[in-house]
Amino acid sequence: MESFINGVIHFDMDLFAVGAFYISLFVVLSAMGQVLVKKMMGTETIALCHEVGGYYMSIVGSMYAVVLGLVIFDAITNFQDASMAVKDEAKALLAVYSLADQFEGKGKQQVKALAADYAKEVVENDWRMMDQGDFSPKARALMWNLLDQVKQLDPRSENQRVVLPILINETLMAWSARRARIEKIGLGIPELEWFTLLAGAVITILFTYFFTIAIGTVQLLMTGMVAFMVAVNLYMVLMFGNPYSGDLRIPATAFDVLNQYMNSHLSFMDGAEKGALEESISKAPDFGGSGTVVLR
Repeated sequence: MESFINGVIHFDMDLFAVGAFYISLFVVLSAMGQVLVKKMMGTETIALCHEVGGYYMSIVGSMYAVVLGLVIFDAITNFQDASMAVKDEAKALLAVYSLADQFEGKGKQQVKALAADYAKEVVENDWRMMDQGDFSPKARALMWNLLDQVKQLDPRSENQRVVLPILINETLMAWSARRARIEKIGLGIPELEWFTLLAGAVITILFTYFFTIAIGTVQLLMTGMVAFMVAVNLYMVLMFGNPYSGDLRIPATAFDVLNQYMNSHLSFMDGAEKGALEESISKAPDFGGSGTVVLR
């Protein structure tokens, strides 16, 4: 209950409970506006607007439906792109971790350690910070150092010479997918689009006030249904517009699975190799704060 009240106070509308409150408030206010307009203008005056008002409302409703539909489609597309970027990043990182086994020595251990530490940092901190519109500078620096470490690998066999370009390409793909994920943080909907959507919603509801029927309760019910549908569609825009925020945010499932794989792989290593990798992970530098890497 306390989180709900705090959400209402701070307008955290991307929480389902808070969104339901504001949708209900919008419906109630729309119904109250219907009653107020009918009381001020009178039933007879409103009835004179029926013939012309019907044509106007069909034009306004059609235009608003087109705009709203396009914005919703764009928001859902961005949400799906963000979800795909997460999967691509985890997939590429898994390939990097696995391909590193084709090499030997300290270089292999450092690549695997950086990949494991990066996946852990993404789950533990990056996802939490993305919900706040930020990202982990440590994860960013780890990815940059992973790329640098992969480029320093020295292939000694023919097999390693074949694998190294693939390993570099997979690391670059992980980096590119990370950038695509970060660019979606706090993307939201442009202010101009919100202004258009909200103005269209108000005008659409106002047009319902220029019609009247004998049974006032039924008219309030119809106005409430129109207001509810408009509010729900606007709420869809809000929820899909921020892929990593709120109750509909994209989960870190792909990285959770990746971490499970790495932990499982660690348990199957022999004692010496396992100890060396764990030591490399424990010695990974702490890239807290703003870090020195500028690129995302």
